[in-house]
Amino acid sequence: MLIGYMISIFMHELAHERTATLRGYKTLSITLMPFGGVMESQECYLGKDNIIISLAGPLFNFCVAICVVAVWWLIPASYAYTLDICIANVTMGAINLLPLYPLDGSRIVSALSKNKLRAVKIVKIVTLVSGLAIFGLGIASFFFAPNLSICVMGIFLFFGALSKSDAEAMDCAVQTTFIFKNCRHGLRKTTFLISEEAQLFRCVALMNSREFVTFEVVDDEGKIVCTLSENQVRGLCSVVESDTPLKDCWQRAANEKTNSNFLNVFDDNII
Repeated sequence: MLIGYMISIFMHELAHERTATLRGYKTLSITLMPFGGVMESQECYLGKDNIIISLAGPLFNFCVAICVVAVWWLIPASYAYTLDICIANVTMGAINLLPLYPLDGSRIVSALSKNKLRAVKIVKIVTLVSGLAIFGLGIASFFFAPNLSICVMGIFLFFGALSKSDAEAMDCAVQTTFIFKNCRHGLRKTTFLISEEAQLFRCVALMNSREFVTFEVVDDEGKIVCTLSENQVRGLCSVVESDTPLKDCWQRAANEKTNSNFLNVFDDNII
């Protein structure tokens, strides 16, 4: 059974890698783990690409399982030798469609959500709770029918959620929210007043794919300090931490005038 699972994990990740390559993304590394693997890319997968690449692994597993069942009809004697591979691929495909980190289902949910950042946070919380619950179920199983794999699954999910840093989550959320705007049915242009004391991630939380947003940053007296476009918010996210107050972003810009990449984030009226 273990060999069957390892083969299905390898094929699952290979399907992700080949699909990502065909969609124009470069894969840096693939790490195999007990209940799946992690494929690291140079950049976040955007829009439909994220859904297609995420579905590639589970769909490939299901296709392998269907092929194995077809072989049983042609060669019944192969049943005893291929049953483990069939079960492993069905299990691998089904588990990875769950909306939990770092499983493929979480990326699909994120790609389909209008508010990317909120979806990322909700899925992360659900994964942490689910991981602890599954681990507890595994511990309870030792009093009845011991099942170590349940404990391992719980640990895998729990630490998988923790491995998704807020910075990474916000970066992907900003990229997908910013780029994919469907103007076919019209989009609103919205302006928000936001305090310079507010943290950067507050701006990201207000962005979505249904409207173009502009932020007017105000001081304690309500005076407009500067105006931020979505372009500039995205640029800020690439150079400062998500919990940085907006007013500190200006200070950092002033301190790094020699950094052309950083200065490109701002308009003249901000610095």
